[in-house]
Amino acid sequence: MPQQDIGSADYTNMHNIDSSSSTATTFLWEVTSVATDAATGQQEFKWQCTNWNKYLGYYHSISHIASSFDKKALWTVGQGLTFKGNVFSRFIKSRKLGLGKDTLTSILYNLDRTGQIGGDCFAEIINDKQGRLINLKPLSPGNLSIIANAYGRIIRYEQNSNAPKSKFKKFKPEEIFHIPFNRLADEIHGISDILRIEDSIKMQKEAKLDLKTVFHRYVKPLIITRVKTDDEIEIAAFKTKLDKAIEYGENMIIPSETVDEIDKISIPKFSTLDPLPWIQYLDKDNAKAMGVPDIVNGASGEGDTEASSKMLQLSWEVNIKFRQMIWEEQIKNQLGLDLKLTFPTSIAPELLGDAQKDGKMNKNPNTNPNKHE
Repeated sequence: MPQQDIGSADYTNMHNIDSSSSTATTFLWEVTSVATDAATGQQEFKWQCTNWNKYLGYYHSISHIASSFDKKALWTVGQGLTFKGNVFSRFIKSRKLGLGKDTLTSILYNLDRTGQIGGDCFAEIINDKQGRLINLKPLSPGNLSIIANAYGRIIRYEQNSNAPKSKFKKFKPEEIFHIPFNRLADEIHGISDILRIEDSIKMQKEAKLDLKTVFHRYVKPLIITRVKTDDEIEIAAFKTKLDKAIEYGENMIIPSETVDEIDKISIPKFSTLDPLPWIQYLDKDNAKAMGVPDIVNGASGEGDTEASSKMLQLSWEVNIKFRQMIWEEQIKNQLGLDLKLTFPTSIAPELLGDAQKDGKMNKNPNTNPNKHE
C-alpha cells in the first residue's frame, strides 16, 4: 500500500549536484576565469586579434552597435582640431593622407571606431628624409601582430604579407601608431567593446528573428491541407497550384471530393510570450554597457525626466573628455603633434544655472517688510 502521509515528502538535494553533471536540472552559473595576455618569461610573446573579422561582422550587421561606435567617435575626434604651434602642423594639415583621399580628421575617426571594434587601432607612421611626418596609414588589426619581450615591452609589430617572398613585414615600435583601448593590467593589447556585450547581442538578434516569424505568421499563416489521394504526382501538382495561389493572392477552385480539409495555422494575439519588452530591455542594457545615452543616439529616453537626461548627458561629456585627453596625449607622444580636439558645447553651465535657480526657489521666504531682495 502506498504511503500517503504528507510528512513523508522530501526534497531531492539538487543543490549539492555538480553543475557539470548530466543529471543536474538547475542552472548553476559560474564566472569564467580570465588570464591576461601578457609575457610570462618567454623571450618573445606574440598576440594578434584573431576575432577581428567576427567583431567587424557585428559592427556591420547590428545597427545600434554601429550607431553607438560612430557617435562615440564623432563626439571624440569629429568636432574639429587645432594645432598648438607645431612646426609641422601646416604641412600635415595640407597633405592628402592615408590612402590618398584622407585627412587627419577622417583618419582619427577611422582609428577610433577601429579601436572600439577590435580593441586596438594601428597606423603606419611614414616620415620623410628629414624625419617629418608625411603620412599615417590605418592598418587592420586582423593581420597585425604585437610582439613583446620577456618584460612585457613591445619590441616590434609584424604584418601578414601577401608578397610571395616574405611572410611577415616587420615594423619597429616607433613605426606604428598604436592605441590599446580598455587595456587592463599587464596586457599588451586592448579589449574590444563588443566582448562585454556579445551574449546580449546574440539574445537580442534571436529575439528579433523570433518576432519576425511571429509577425510573418499573422500575414501569411501556415496552411495544412488534407487531400483524398495517396498519388504523389497528384499531390505534387496540387501543392504547386496551392503555393502559386498563395504567392499571387489568387482565389483557388478545388474539384468536389478531392480535398478533405484546409486549415490555416497562425499565431493568435496574446497566445505567445511577447518578445518586444525583452528586446527593448536588451536595447537599454546594451546602451548602458556601451556608455551611450539614448539622447545621444537621437532617441528620447522613455521614462527619463529632464533632470535625469541632463545628468546622463553630463556623464557622457566626462567620458568623451577623457577619451579626447587620451587621444591628445598619444598623438603628442607617438607623432610629435601638439593638437587640441574640439569639444561640443557642454551642458555643465546649464546645470549650474538650474542649480542656482533652484537655490533661489528653495530659500526661506523674506518675512521682514523693511528688507528688499
